[in-house]
Amino acid sequence: MQKKAAKLARSTKVPHSVLPRANEIWRKEYADQFYGHSYKAIDPLTYAEQQLGLITTTAIANHILRAHNDVKSRPPKEDESTKFGPLLFDGADYLSSDTRHNNGGVGTDVYVEPLSSGILPSVK
Repeated sequence: MQKKAAKLARSTKVPHSVLPRANEIWRKEYADQFYGHSYKAIDPLTYAEQQLGLITTTAIANHILRAHNDVKSRPPKEDESTKFGPLLFDGADYLSSDTRHNNGGVGTDVYVEPLSSGILPSVK
């Protein structure tokens, strides 16, 4: 079945250059009008590209949202280890000037010491 479809797609029975031809016709017959009742699409090719982009973007966004909903779970408990381990400990040498100040969610300020030689800092 796949070979048959591939052969048909390469044959002369399949229309080709449809949008460039539609552009030529549109520009001859409706030179002063926009295509698709919108000022954002001047011709059929632009309209088709916009619609394809919108459909593709929507499909990718839906896929990401669906994957996120499948993967997300509750946060790990303090005494529970995650299957990923410490994500920030990669053995890299960080600059000693790296300092982070972070608000810990319950109104407390958390100070993280500067990172040095790939050792995770202690939180005070």
